[in-house]
Amino acid sequence: MPNKTSEKKKEYSKSEIESILRENDWLKKEIKYLRKLTNSKRFKFAEKIATGFNGIFPINTKRRDIIDSVTGVSEKIRAKQVERKIKNKSRQILDMSKQYEKVIVLNSIPWDTKLKQRPHHLADQLTKLGFFVIYLEDNPLNQFRIIKDNLVTINNKDLLQAFAESDQKLYFLTPNNMPTSYKELNEVREYGFEIIYDFLDEFHEDISGDLSIQLKVWDNLNKLSPVLCLATAKKLYNQLDEHLAGKKHKIIMASNAVNVEHFDYSHNNTQNCPLDLRKIYNSKKPIIGFYGALAPWIDFDLINETAKEHPEWEFVLLGIDYNGAASELANYKNIHNLGSKNYEDLPKYTKFFDCAIIPFKHGEIATATSPVKLFEYMAAGLPTVCTRDLNECKGYEYVYMAKNNNEFAECLKQAIKDVKSKKIRDKLLEQAKEQTWEKRAKAISEAL
Repeated sequence: MPNKTSEKKKEYSKSEIESILRENDWLKKEIKYLRKLTNSKRFKFAEKIATGFNGIFPINTKRRDIIDSVTGVSEKIRAKQVERKIKNKSRQILDMSKQYEKVIVLNSIPWDTKLKQRPHHLADQLTKLGFFVIYLEDNPLNQFRIIKDNLVTINNKDLLQAFAESDQKLYFLTPNNMPTSYKELNEVREYGFEIIYDFLDEFHEDISGDLSIQLKVWDNLNKLSPVLCLATAKKLYNQLDEHLAGKKHKIIMASNAVNVEHFDYSHNNTQNCPLDLRKIYNSKKPIIGFYGALAPWIDFDLINETAKEHPEWEFVLLGIDYNGAASELANYKNIHNLGSKNYEDLPKYTKFFDCAIIPFKHGEIATATSPVKLFEYMAAGLPTVCTRDLNECKGYEYVYMAKNNNEFAECLKQAIKDVKSKKIRDKLLEQAKEQTWEKRAKAISEAL
């Protein structure tokens, strides 16, 4: 008789249980919707039509074959029409760009996101340097938009095909976390574009989900012969250098940066506290602020523990709930999740913060991240407390690196004192002015 081995029951964390419960609720709603749909008059009517159609034109009969062939011809005609429209639109974009010597495509997230990110800022600055910028986004609602004379958005790389006839300098900047396939990048090269590879994040499923497409591009990066590689962190720079060893390549550090004018605390004329922050502000307690993705790499346990130990502080978080991670926030009176805010509105909130935090969990994501918000906090004159693995946050005055939970609270005490000093706030602003998107764009342009 075989020996029976006792199996340990799997223990689930609170966040895993909550995730399972959310998934279960979603499935219940989906089932309810499907039942409602299949019982609707419209569905039953459509089912009758389909049944009648199959009765008149049974499958595997000559009558059905004739109908299918007519349908096939119609689909081919529609495909030709779409292809012709794409060619015409591609020609229009090429004509718009002809007065510009350099054309760069930024392959990225949707243009209309609430929080402006690296690609939005680079697009804006590169237009000022004389590039014609084409912003390639995943946006089924907008095939083509003109943002300004030398900045357009498209949602299909085939709209670049007319550039195959161009004698302009053509560049296609693609970040390592975008699921653009190796095959698609080769097609872009056939249109005459040289690849710029932007290594901006650690390869991690918490950030990008399934990485099979991105890793195939990484494995074949040498074959794509990138004209330039960018790295946002020293760790990523070293990985690129090692990965491309023995091959001719150009790599530059191009960490994230800031639009100083937008956040400059010395010119922030906000008078009224935002409505959802007013009650918190009126408590007269120090406000510790954070904005950005409320994601799995944020150390919510650290926030919860610090808030519990220090009820005299208010913790205000602004940002999207990334994959339900925000459910890990404790329901304490001094933790306030105010949701995502538009980029234009962020200074209205930072005006009333006493300091800021970047509380990443320890690990690979933190060690390879250059947080955009770091320099934005600086420009806002906010002393900032970071967790220990955020290597790209080290080396700045009044940016404190906490080694553990206790030190995190001690650093916050100091940061809350610092904000009362105009000299300290001016120093933070001065440091921000050395880390602008204008300087990053110039570095890229010069490297090309």
